[in-house]
Amino acid sequence: MISIKKIVSAFLAALFMTSLLASAPVSAAEKGCVSTDSVENLSAEEYFHRYES
Repeated sequence: MISIKKIVSAFLAALFMTSLLASAPVSAAEKGCVSTDSVENLSAEEYFHRYES
């Protein structure tokens, strides 16, 4: 019975952590903490530096 409780507890903890990790970047982006650049707005040098180097 104790092992079943441990398994259920670990499963619930994993669900809790993944939901926090999944929602954190979205909330940070909504608050403006994370800046994003459109690929169309990058110069050729910036694009090469970020994605091809």
